[in-house]
Amino acid sequence: MYTSTDDGIFISQSSGNNWTIRNNGLPETPYNSLAYDPLDTTTLFTASGSGIYRSIDSGVSWESWDNWDLQQGAFSLATDPVNRVLYAARDNGVYSKSIIVSVPAF
Repeated sequence: MYTSTDDGIFISQSSGNNWTIRNNGLPETPYNSLAYDPLDTTTLFTASGSGIYRSIDSGVSWESWDNWDLQQGAFSLATDPVNRVLYAARDNGVYSKSIIVSVPAF
């Protein structure tokens, strides 16, 4: 179980009895939203007013995932499990991006 807070991203593996912060690679800022890839639950996304970030290891580490030309972050995230799309809501609209990672051909 995960949650986003003003202090960062937290994980609980004890049904909410204990929480561990998972902020490695994230700037110190409040996080507004958290979403996950429904077909690969080790891939998480979080948003703040300053950026969108992705983790591919259940939140152990994070990287910027902000090549959307948003100029800022987002306030809310949602995923489409059928088409594997991440939606990012901002005050000026909703943006979408595929979360499918393409593998280069050999």
